[in-house]
Amino acid sequence: TRSGRVPAASLAQHPILRREATSGTRQLVDSALTDSGANSPTLMVLGSTEALKQAVLQGVGMAWLPRLAVMHELARAELARVPVEGLRIERTLSLIRLRGAHLSAAAEALVLEVRLALSNHQPG
Repeated sequence: TRSGRVPAASLAQHPILRREATSGTRQLVDSALTDSGANSPTLMVLGSTEALKQAVLQGVGMAWLPRLAVMHELARAELARVPVEGLRIERTLSLIRLRGAHLSAAAEALVLEVRLALSNHQPG
């Protein structure tokens, strides 16, 4: 389309790779797809985000993946983000830790990287 977005209804014609039925990510995505009338058939069910990402990288099919899980592949243009008209999927991430506990240097570095990635997030 002129906007560079794929119409949501056209997704129903393309099977996608999915997480298992108990996955919160799958439930969120399936709900949004149903609400938009874009019920894509399932090509394959895989048990982890990493498995989905690897299948997409190998050309098996398309999948819905968290931006944080693919930010490096997007930056290297190994994967492409496809905006969908009328569809916006968001979720809240929370950092939890034992009250009063201090994070290790590695954990602090991870938190910093996630915050940086989220601050560079461009909606849409």
